[in-house]
Amino acid sequence: MGIRAISVPFLETATSTDHAAEPLSAATILYKSFLSIKSSRKVQQKEFDASTAAAIWVCDCLEKVFVRMFADSDHMTTAAAHPAADQKSGSSHFHLDGYYAPVDGETIPTSNLPVSGSIPECLNGEIVRAAPNPRFNPIADYQWFDGDGMLHGLKIKDGKATYVARFVRTSRLEQEENYGAAKFLKIGDMYGLKGILLGFLYLLRVLLGVLDISNGFGTANTGFVYHHNKLLALYEADKPYAIKVKEDGDLETVGREQCGSQFSDYLTAHPKIDPVTANAWEEGDEVVLISCHAQKTNTKIWREKFPQENHVDLEKPQLYEFRINLKTNEVTQKQLSLLAIECPKINEEYTGRKQQYVYASIYDDKLDKFTGVVKYDLSLQPEINPKDSKVEGNIQRVFYHGDRRWGSEATFVPRTNGKQISEDDGYLICFVHDEKSG
Repeated sequence: MGIRAISVPFLETATSTDHAAEPLSAATILYKSFLSIKSSRKVQQKEFDASTAAAIWVCDCLEKVFVRMFADSDHMTTAAAHPAADQKSGSSHFHLDGYYAPVDGETIPTSNLPVSGSIPECLNGEIVRAAPNPRFNPIADYQWFDGDGMLHGLKIKDGKATYVARFVRTSRLEQEENYGAAKFLKIGDMYGLKGILLGFLYLLRVLLGVLDISNGFGTANTGFVYHHNKLLALYEADKPYAIKVKEDGDLETVGREQCGSQFSDYLTAHPKIDPVTANAWEEGDEVVLISCHAQKTNTKIWREKFPQENHVDLEKPQLYEFRINLKTNEVTQKQLSLLAIECPKINEEYTGRKQQYVYASIYDDKLDKFTGVVKYDLSLQPEINPKDSKVEGNIQRVFYHGDRRWGSEATFVPRTNGKQISEDDGYLICFVHDEKSG
């Protein structure tokens, strides 16, 4: 495992930082391999009293019947009481194999990683990414959003890098570790008659006390927000989990936040707030929103094999401007690019205010992977009929990760905090998997 720092003269940006005074304008792309460092955490199955053990046995018997009923359809996998990573090779499901295969366990803080190139002196801090990573093989089917939350942390200090990977210790994960197998209902299960039966089984487990949902059932696998001096791991259907960043870069789950009386059950996984005024980007009577948008989508295809040559129901996600008129209630939209992209990001100092630059991951909808990063200048007009993703129109620069290198969402980090510098003076950081090297 190593870090590759690449400076190219177009993107400027990286997450908690100390700052040097020198001017810098480059993109730092940090490459890593997840498979070279492993930890020794083992599954410790819990002993249950007689009544609970009987309830577990009944539910497990029903599970086997339901799984066998649909074993030859809908790409269902075989239920197993082993970590998903132990059987990640040869899976029939695209999002459980190859590039998307589960990471094999946690990684303790591993320091002094080899660095290709140099890390800018102004970058000191830790970038943390949340991603789905199933701890156990799914009961039946699987959907990309179903995995348990795993945190990937990269601490940068004095030009040196430390990597760590930890599961978010959710109530859901700890219960399934007690059983040594997946027990909670997944999004990928909820299709057709199979979904009805597995939903019934899930409710039965709750009613019989096999599963406890009183402390939530989320995975904390979607995103982060730093709020009220706390780093919170987020999931759309649950309250957030507080995460402690330790001095050595390690990541520790503090616990599930109760959020006071303002929230009953959940908090969005994609909160946005102006750090200065808390108002939205407004122009006259209109609220302006820059967002990624697809005309159609079909989540069922995320359960199928890729590459797909013909995605009839899935249009490419592209960059759009939306305007919401607060007086007329009219919503208008304007397409800003024909390039397929996902995960648009900005300098977060400009959240809720007019911004000029947007950075996004270039999306290959045939492979379902991110192949590079693009920088938009919103002050320029989009190209009407671009032949490809060349620098034209409002596309200012494009960077591709390289042959069989697939990226994640890129995060912009300003060189210094505040608005004393230009909006795009900083660094982009993302994790990139090199498939050729493993």
